Amino acid sequence: MTKNSDSETTPWMRRKVLQTTAAGLLTGTAISVGSTPISAEEDETDADDETETDDKEEDEASEEEEEATTCDGSPSMSRTSVTTPNSRITTEDPAVVEANFRPDQMISDDCTIIVDLEFSFTDAGFQWGGGAEWDQATSDLVVGTFEVRPGEVRDIRAELHTQGAEAGDSVTVVADYELWFEGNPEESVQQSGIRHTIEVEEPNPAPEESEDDDESTVDGVPGFGVPGALAGLSGAGYILKRRLTGD
Repeated sequence: MTKNSDSETTPWMRRKVLQTTAAGLLTGTAISVGSTPISAEEDETDADDETETDDKEEDEASEEEEEATTCDGSPSMSRTSVTTPNSRITTEDPAVVEANFRPDQMISDDCTIIVDLEFSFTDAGFQWGGGAEWDQATSDLVVGTFEVRPGEVRDIRAELHTQGAEAGDSVTVVADYELWFEGNPEESVQQSGIRHTIEVEEPNPAPEESEDDDESTVDGVPGFGVPGALAGLSGAGYILKRRLTGD
């Protein structure tokens, strides 16, 4: 009987074990299948977050590049020249020395270029008078700082008169300039020793000003005030020297 009982019980128990095992497998499979979409959704969310973060970083980088100054380095110019539109002094007109500056068209509109310009000469018998608003002026030197922006052409001129020189005399004018972006003078472009010769056809002294004008223009306008007085003395000495030497 014991053998029969064991033989009958064993198949039943095996079926129970198989059923339990099958049920466990089905349940595990269902859980696994059910959890897969959640995992996939999490992966998609993470990928979307990473994409949005990358896009945001790229946008911020682009904005920073736009905000970054483009006015670094030395300014490039499409035109720089120093000319003498009128190289002869006549009774009607003084000689004119002119500097022209035009920034390169690729320079940002937000950039301002500073021009530091100087006209000078060493010959006696002449004086500056008229032209641009110079920061510093004496009989033989004018110095000024000017601004020029992209799209502009800046013409800066000075008029040269006689102050004792006579017909047939001449003077050599020397121009020096320096260019830099506003706020960045360390990276400038310099040009010096540009020379032009002015001939005297007929004397043309600088116009005389009233006492009020003399007082208001002592420091700013070439050829007047104290510098004008010094120029007058220099001119008188020049004439006396010429007469004594017989030139």
